[in-house]
Amino acid sequence: MRVDNVYSAYKIYNTNGAGRQRRAGSVSGQQQEAFTMSVQAGDYNIARKAVSQISDVRWDRVEALQTQIESGSYNVSPAMVADKILRSAYGLD
Repeated sequence: MRVDNVYSAYKIYNTNGAGRQRRAGSVSGQQQEAFTMSVQAGDYNIARKAVSQISDVRWDRVEALQTQIESGSYNVSPAMVADKILRSAYGLD
């Protein structure tokens, strides 16, 4: 998953400005903005990190299929193969 424009998402979830705090007394005499992350953004960040650590390969399924292929017990339905070919050809996958 890609998140390209985080600032736009931040504006959607923080319409009342609750995530911003202002601090006075900076070196230049101007106010500085301090950013605090919302609970939803923190939850999203945790979920994103967890998903990025999960493998795309289901090794238990791969090993089960390898065992079936090696033993000769793996059977493919011709109808399922034809369906997959047609779906791929017409961009329905």
